[in-house]
Amino acid sequence: MPGDSPVRRLAVKGISLRQAFETIGWSVTQAERRSRVHRHRIARWLAGAPADPDFVQWIAALERLHRRLASPLSVHVQPGGNRPQPTAYELTLACLTIGWSERQFAERSCIHRTTLRRLDRHRPVQDWRVGRWVELLADGHRMHPQPETSIENARHVHDQF
Repeated sequence: MPGDSPVRRLAVKGISLRQAFETIGWSVTQAERRSRVHRHRIARWLAGAPADPDFVQWIAALERLHRRLASPLSVHVQPGGNRPQPTAYELTLACLTIGWSERQFAERSCIHRTTLRRLDRHRPVQDWRVGRWVELLADGHRMHPQPETSIENARHVHDQF
């Protein structure tokens, strides 16, 4: 409907911030780091206070990305063309971009943590699906680095000094 706010549309679809954080694999602290919105404000939104529409749109975009690419076996994970397989080091960088720890990456990719640690840092990962999956998620996070309001707030604070 015209005039509906993003928060209302998200509520109608049944998506909550808490569900979005769970889908993405973030805690409130990780959301604070990524969005530059203070964790106490995010906690108030989780408790039911009206959330910033730009923040909700940002989280909803990331949540859609993570639902679409829920696992390396997702149908949306296709071979990368002439893009080389990522190395273990590049997987680590991609996980940092996404905001996942080694434990979260291991759980979501169904690879044991010991196996991850044993990967040679400079050799391509054996399973192309895992490498491509993490690359796609990291690319999505680069496309949506933070909500627009936090960018504007950061500029405003920077301009004051």
